[in-house]
Amino acid sequence: MNLGDIIADRADHANTTVWVADVLRRRIAAGELPPGTKLSEQQLAASMQVSRNTLREAFTMLSLESVVTRFPNRGVFVAAPDAAAVREIYRVRRMLEPAAVLWGPDLDVERLDAVVAGARDARDRGMCRKWPPPTRPSTRPWSPCPAASSCSS
Repeated sequence: MNLGDIIADRADHANTTVWVADVLRRRIAAGELPPGTKLSEQQLAASMQVSRNTLREAFTMLSLESVVTRFPNRGVFVAAPDAAAVREIYRVRRMLEPAAVLWGPDLDVERLDAVVAGARDARDRGMCRKWPPPTRPSTRPWSPCPAASSCSS
């Protein structure tokens, strides 16, 4: 997302704080701002052409959603979920995704079954992908998990 796209997108929003939070949330979700990245108020305010106060309000919104973490006297950082948080995310996904898949118009059950079987086999062998997450197709090779127990659910 370049500066021109960011500024052009801003015109569609009545609430600048919500717009800033949306832009940051999308950039974090897209991996442009990886976990642990420090978010510089000065740089972000300048690039998004908003006040630092507006940016701080957006940080507050994202902090309440656990998207960012604030550290007093250090700044705001993209949240880095711990193992318990990741397990909870996958527990919720396990409940929601089957229903979402059933609603899909072009469901390829055979391919989905193959992906699930491959993932289970990799888990059982202590192998996992480092990136991207399993919901994205990839040609990257499987690599040993640093802690095989973290691969199991």
